[in-house]
Amino acid sequence: MIEPEVLTEVPASLKRLAKQVVRGFYGVEHALALDVLIRNPCVREEDMLELLKFDRKQLRSVLNTLKADKFVKCRMRVETAPDGKTTRHNYYFINYRVLVNVVKYKLDHMRRRIETDERDSTSRASFRCPCCFSTFTDLEANQLFDHMTGTFRCTFCQTEVEEDESVCPDARTLVARFNEQIEPIYALLRETEDINLSHDLLEPEPTEIPALKQSRERAAAAAGNAAGGPHREAWSNKGSTYADLYIQNVVISMEEQDDQKRQVNEGKPPKERPVWLTQSTVQGAYNEPDALKSRGDIAAGAQDGAAGHGAGQADENEEVMRALLIHEKRAVAGAGVGGASAAARGLASATANASDSESDTSESEDELPSGPTTATASQHRTVEEVEEEDDDDDFEETVRHGFPYQPTSLAFDPVQKILAIGSRSGGVRILGRPGVDCYCQHESGAAVLQLQFLINEGALVTACADDTLHLWNLRQRRPAVLHSLKFNRERITFCHLPFQSKWLYVGTERGNTHIVNIESFILSGYVIMWNKAIELSTKTHPGPVVHLSDSPKDEGK
Repeated sequence: MIEPEVLTEVPASLKRLAKQVVRGFYGVEHALALDVLIRNPCVREEDMLELLKFDRKQLRSVLNTLKADKFVKCRMRVETAPDGKTTRHNYYFINYRVLVNVVKYKLDHMRRRIETDERDSTSRASFRCPCCFSTFTDLEANQLFDHMTGTFRCTFCQTEVEEDESVCPDARTLVARFNEQIEPIYALLRETEDINLSHDLLEPEPTEIPALKQSRERAAAAAGNAAGGPHREAWSNKGSTYADLYIQNVVISMEEQDDQKRQVNEGKPPKERPVWLTQSTVQGAYNEPDALKSRGDIAAGAQDGAAGHGAGQADENEEVMRALLIHEKRAVAGAGVGGASAAARGLASATANASDSESDTSESEDELPSGPTTATASQHRTVEEVEEEDDDDDFEETVRHGFPYQPTSLAFDPVQKILAIGSRSGGVRILGRPGVDCYCQHESGAAVLQLQFLINEGALVTACADDTLHLWNLRQRRPAVLHSLKFNRERITFCHLPFQSKWLYVGTERGNTHIVNIESFILSGYVIMWNKAIELSTKTHPGPVVHLSDSPKDEGK
């Protein structure tokens, strides 16, 4: 037997076969990728990206599809750059021998699938009554046959039935149509039957694409010329086509804009300022600069005061005293932070200032009539009110004593001896051995329905009235929420966490039980529906889930 000649060039029939198969059974992207591999024996992935202008993810998806169907093969090579760094590159090529075998196998598989489907279709309805439109299968032919007339008659209306050709097509017709449509591929397969390709064509070595090589050389030359010219910057990620696109000079002058605005505003009258900018619209409001600024005016008015202006002067003195007392209180507070001695000095200065202000007030009282006496009494009351307000602001909460207000739930860790108490305001109080007392608050402020400890793991699960589950981390100094899970369609009624289990069972108002993974704190896809947890004879809805617990006989239930 004479062996076929070994070819060193891929025949045109093999290229046409690959193009027709991919264009007939795959998308446009697959056809474009295979055309590049047909024109170039072995192409690097980066070169295909540059030629096809595809996204890397899109190109890899296309090549993986072709590789899975054995139309394309991949080879990975490690290359060393001039700077000593090693990189991995994927090279793709076509093994035409494998391609021919895959096409033959797939066509034969399709033909057998068509024959099997048509052979199984004999159980479909193949007889139809023209009167009552009843349909019958081939297996019911013995019931339709009438021995007196020798015809097939309907069992309902005794009308002679007709064969329904539209339901059961002829298998030979489909197979013949398939062979007719695939005939061009069969012809190409017959042409490539005795072709023997060399090993260099079946396993080609990587080669550089001439078109890409020329474009890179032109880009490098353009970048070199751009770098040598004056006042030119070369972008490394731009090609040569962008180098001489345009040159734009932008000059921004702020002075011209200011001159233009000034010329425009010269001819316009000044806008009247609103009342709420010129003076305060709040009754009794004031600020420290205005009070201190008006202090000299008030002193001058006091020297020229008369009986008719006594009431207005008393109001102004009251405002001045408020400003001075606020300033003195701030000085005392700032000194208290520095230390006890500084606080004593601040208090002494405050007392001295107060005595000075009292002496000044007493001198003015001798000169003024009975009206300012009333103002002086009101000043003393104002001093006491300011002191009370400032003292209230200085209080800080240091100790929380007693049982939480309006408790709603309890939980206890028997190993770590920790007790957790939830309240209606969304707070959680954690109590342990002497000295262990912590208070946490949910941001939503919803009532805590239930608490569940992860025994001896330093974690706590809280179920709130807003249908949200929270996982708290108790191992750190200040407990914090690690994960939260919101139920949108169902309301939470009860939670159960078995001992040393990673599954949290959550009962809802609809009677369903959802399962949450404690480690990831996400819902699993398994749900125990209410109709699966009751007897089959019960048809009414049992209501919400009231309680969940482990089965005493079976640990898995």
